[in-house]
Amino acid sequence: MKLDPANLFRLLKNHPGGLNSKEILTQMGQKQKMKAQLRKILRHMAQEGWVFKDNSRYQLTDQGKEASGAFAAASEKKREKEKPTAKRRIQEAFFKAQGSYLLARGTGQRLELAPSSEREFLTGDLVGFEETPQGAKINRFIERSIEQIKGRLRFEGEQLFFDPLSADFPKGFKASGLKPTEKLDGQKAMGKVLAFPDARVRIEGLISKDENDKAAYRSIQIQNQIPFEFPQAVVEQARSFGTEPSPSPNRTDLRDLPIVTIDGADAKDFDDAICGEETPDGDFRLWVSIADVAEYVTLKSDLDKEAAQRGTSVYMPGTVVPMLPEELSNGLCSLNPEVNRLTLTAEMLLGPKGEVKDCKIYESTIKSRARLTYGEVDQLFETGSWDKDAVLTEKLMLYRKWALILRGKREKRGAIAFSLPEAVFDFAPTGEVTGIHQSFQSEAQKLIEQFMLEANENVGHFCEKQKLPILWRNHPPPLPAKQELLKSLLWNLNIRVPFLQRGKDYNEVLAQAHDNPNRIFVENALLRSMSLANYGAKREGHFGLAATHYLHFTSPIRRYPDLVVHRALKAHLAGEKPPALARFLGETTSERERLAKQAERDGVKLKRMVYMSGFIGQDYKARITGLNRAGIYCEVAEPYVEGFIPFKGLVDDHYDWDDQIQRALGKRSHRSLAIGQELQVLLTGLQLDYKSLNFAWIAWIDPA
Repeated sequence: MKLDPANLFRLLKNHPGGLNSKEILTQMGQKQKMKAQLRKILRHMAQEGWVFKDNSRYQLTDQGKEASGAFAAASEKKREKEKPTAKRRIQEAFFKAQGSYLLARGTGQRLELAPSSEREFLTGDLVGFEETPQGAKINRFIERSIEQIKGRLRFEGEQLFFDPLSADFPKGFKASGLKPTEKLDGQKAMGKVLAFPDARVRIEGLISKDENDKAAYRSIQIQNQIPFEFPQAVVEQARSFGTEPSPSPNRTDLRDLPIVTIDGADAKDFDDAICGEETPDGDFRLWVSIADVAEYVTLKSDLDKEAAQRGTSVYMPGTVVPMLPEELSNGLCSLNPEVNRLTLTAEMLLGPKGEVKDCKIYESTIKSRARLTYGEVDQLFETGSWDKDAVLTEKLMLYRKWALILRGKREKRGAIAFSLPEAVFDFAPTGEVTGIHQSFQSEAQKLIEQFMLEANENVGHFCEKQKLPILWRNHPPPLPAKQELLKSLLWNLNIRVPFLQRGKDYNEVLAQAHDNPNRIFVENALLRSMSLANYGAKREGHFGLAATHYLHFTSPIRRYPDLVVHRALKAHLAGEKPPALARFLGETTSERERLAKQAERDGVKLKRMVYMSGFIGQDYKARITGLNRAGIYCEVAEPYVEGFIPFKGLVDDHYDWDDQIQRALGKRSHRSLAIGQELQVLLTGLQLDYKSLNFAWIAWIDPA
């Protein structure tokens, strides 16, 4: 039997359970040396959405099952026959009031309106039109796509009016749903359009006059069991320590070292500081000094009980819910510049390849020379100059060199090098969000990360050697079932790896996906395949970092497990018996971390939604970032937001979802919707329950 797509279709159609490559060649009477040719054909069929791989067996997709031996040729002819031409008459478009033009659905073309065309429509209204020599003439109203509008209430003449904030919508809607009162004048609200051009809205909810304060996060905190305020006894205990520490002669005095902190520009709690120097032998001596929170938060005190209950600080855009009262977190424990602070220091001697030659841990006193930001340090690395003194400049260039050595050491042993973006919010002085951007980890952030990882690992080895009762940071390897699912998914994306058992295997996937337009999707798929990290009394190792001994030591201001490690170390250094671990402490701190992460994700979604509520009616270029049985998730790069479109909203075709290959295929056009497909969308509203955005499809953007 000839080795070609037509015969493969027939063979796989007769074996619904699938066949591996060896079985296929045997069934077709081909020699095993044809395996490379077979894989080439199968790869092409997978890219067309006809075949998928389940473990090592190849099966037909739903579309492939309907195919005949001439499927590929027939599909190609059909695509050519149905392919739209530039002369195709466009029937529907979205009306845009600002500028009075149409966005044609299907092409995204901007059409100027004919002078005689009726314009009593709202932005986003879907209309029918005909083309005339004078421009597009609207001939029918189809549906109102936008019903929710953000605006400001106006009390005038004993009546309540609603003025949309967006210039795309007319002002002066008559508002219902609230009793007209002067107190509502100037209040922001969300309104639902009831009628237009009668211009009536129903108020569906008021927006806090200060929509950026902590009250905006109240429901998120309640849902995730995050306390609002500290008990008075806890605050008083935090205040009782004063604002200046009392250095002890028993502590190592490091105040003459040029120690600095490097954090985000908006950070207020600084719990780690660094200093380093090269030795005459070419080694690197690194000091990582961490705030000595355990000096103040003693076991079973009111402060300790509250910190244990909270488990971690929670960081949401524009605000933080701290684990410790601000008197400690931003004050006495924070390593602020030019003031004495009590610390625990890990002093490490590293060889030319980053190998550890020695590590000492001791109580210390420091005085930070400068509070540096990531942005400042990145500016130095990019330009080679800044306005700081020469000593700090020389030190930072040295740290840059050694951070790269440490990073190389970790990647060589299999630490996974993810590079996913996060949302960064711009804030006005009033606290209002003014922009949302995509941000990747900078070189300065990577520098601090490597130094903190080095400290955490060395402290871990020390704690095990001394048999101290601490909480380990464990990261189990991925479950075999998830590994197999991931391999099949990667195969369908034309990424080949023989194994997915080590961090090195994951790095091989990242290397293959580096220049792939679906790189971020691949990284997210890798993340989803991995197990959750957790805290535990038993050391199990860290898969993602390829580390045998890993714990959290460097952030006791904001993480309770770090505080547990500090207490054990301080007791050991004092010649005392370390406190025993409370039963289930690992489970409770892991759960608190999980709830905090969920709150932080919800906070980002909420801030995105609040910001974008002022841009309803705007159109954007987007990219598909996810698909499921209900529809597609698409991401806008600037502002950095994500929204959803159900399949029924893709009116150019009927799309069938194929879960096995993670694609949707159009019945008529055979268009394959997958991660990375670009499209033009219109922001039509907010999904309040899910804190997400609703988009309407305008047109596909195909590669030129």
